[in-house]
Amino acid sequence: YTLGEVAVPIATLIEKGEVKGWFNVSISSADEVGSSADEDPKQLYIELRWTHPEELLASLPTMESEASIAIHEELVRSAVSFNQQKVTILGSSIGAFNTVRGLRGNLQTVQNALGSILTAAESLMNLFNFSDPFKSSVVFVALVVLWVLLATVPTRVLVFAGGLGQFGWTLSTKLRRGDPRPKRLAQTPKSERSSNPLNTWLMNAFLGLPSDEDLRRTYFWDTQKVLQQEAATRSTDKRSSRLRNLWQAKWYGTIEIVGAAHDRNEAFSIVQGHRLLCWKSVEEFDGGGVPSLQLFLQGHAGIATPSPLETKRLKRDELDRMTVVFGRGPASQERLTLLCESQQERETLEETILKAVEEKAD
Repeated sequence: YTLGEVAVPIATLIEKGEVKGWFNVSISSADEVGSSADEDPKQLYIELRWTHPEELLASLPTMESEASIAIHEELVRSAVSFNQQKVTILGSSIGAFNTVRGLRGNLQTVQNALGSILTAAESLMNLFNFSDPFKSSVVFVALVVLWVLLATVPTRVLVFAGGLGQFGWTLSTKLRRGDPRPKRLAQTPKSERSSNPLNTWLMNAFLGLPSDEDLRRTYFWDTQKVLQQEAATRSTDKRSSRLRNLWQAKWYGTIEIVGAAHDRNEAFSIVQGHRLLCWKSVEEFDGGGVPSLQLFLQGHAGIATPSPLETKRLKRDELDRMTVVFGRGPASQERLTLLCESQQERETLEETILKAVEEKAD
């Protein structure tokens, strides 16, 4: 709990070495020493004495004086070490940040090196699975020749022939140049040295081998086409199994329905028992949709002859694929002009419809 504030003249205390008396107590601000303008001011009696440290040390015994000096030096040393520790922590943080940045660059270099090694390993593996048919064939023939040589010729003869060939090739090269004395490589600048064409060809051949990522990018669209074809094949097989086992369809296929205004609408149609059912598309049938058109093939139903107007509107190649079916619709008698995918499909559809008409409904 704070009672108030008292103003003590420090300059007077240091000059005279002693201050004592009644001092006004003020809660808002410090007042001057002495009496206050208030009638009944609140005062506090204070007596302070101050002694210079040198005078105090001179009056103390030698042992106490040395202990006081040691304590003073230790306090100063602790304060200095504390400030230095703050600076050291800041410097260590900056050093750690720089170390992390440098480590990041080194990790990037290591990652690139590992990527190059893995790419070279993938290219070497693709050399033996005929990803590049020409290079794989060359390696295959070379391995067969090497196997034949190792199986028929002794190893010491091969080693002798290899060393003799290398010696003869070096000697012939020096003789062709006209200088039989060997030149030191150190005397020839590295940029002026001629590279071996065989080594260059081998290096280019190896670098030209595709990696797995190169193959994936090259055959991406071909892979997508194959996957789409496989998905379409699975969908067709599933639809065929559903039509045979569940619907017990006698015929099914894609047709075109020719309207009175000569408009054409594609549809997927099946013959189930004594009914001809049509959906707007194969996807609608696969999705379990309701047939958009049905024709009952019983009673007054069967195959009709196309009218001259219909024959005139169709092309010559479409006449072989056209058939006309009539039967009882949901409300009245209907007649449909259909275009099959081929002439064979048309003949099969007509035979199926005639059989359905001839059979008696249960």
